[in-house]
Amino acid sequence: MIALINYRSTVEEINTTSTSILNTLSSSDFSDDKYLTETIKEIASLNLKMTETLKEEIVKSTLAPLDAQRDKSARVIFLEIKSKLLWPNPETVAAAQEVSNILDNYGMEVLNMSYSAESANINALLNDLKKTSLAPSLAKLHEFDTLISQLEKDQQIFESAFQDYISRKAEQSKMLSAGKIGEMVKSLINKDLNKYIDVMATVKPKLYRESAEKIDTIIKDNNAKVKTRINKLKEKEPI
Repeated sequence: MIALINYRSTVEEINTTSTSILNTLSSSDFSDDKYLTETIKEIASLNLKMTETLKEEIVKSTLAPLDAQRDKSARVIFLEIKSKLLWPNPETVAAAQEVSNILDNYGMEVLNMSYSAESANINALLNDLKKTSLAPSLAKLHEFDTLISQLEKDQQIFESAFQDYISRKAEQSKMLSAGKIGEMVKSLINKDLNKYIDVMATVKPKLYRESAEKIDTIIKDNNAKVKTRINKLKEKEPI
């Protein structure tokens, strides 16, 4: 009897397991079995949606470090001007004051805003810093243009990733969550696919038994990993 996917499997584990099962089934010709063919198609369709939804979540997780990098670059600009205001050279102080007047319109508070609001403010700040009227003052601030270029670069990298995330989110809003899709896939495999192949492996062992054994191995490997993961979590729990 083919093992059932452990109910404690994460959506990522279900995705990996179902993908391996589909790959196994694709190596045999079940075209004459209409029921199995339709079941495989249904699982494959849901598995693809689950994979795409998981990708969207991965993209979202990459935004935080990119946002942290642009925050760092912006913070350096604010701190650099703050230090230049204390410079012994009057010309440097005057140039820093002109830049400081621009920075005061935004404040470091923008770094705590939402991703989209922060992006809008940083883009506006960069436009102000790149105005030709400010060029003479920037020239008096040693390598300050390098700091501006770095912020511009980090902002472009973040915005590219953010737009990718927004596009994926718009598509995913029309779909179920990865967790719900995972539950549907697990149910289809446990209640439909496995039971059917179990029976057919007895009726037509030449065609079905090898697939049944491979699927059983795949699921048992997953369940062993789930058990290991849960045991590690229990070990970390306070006594």
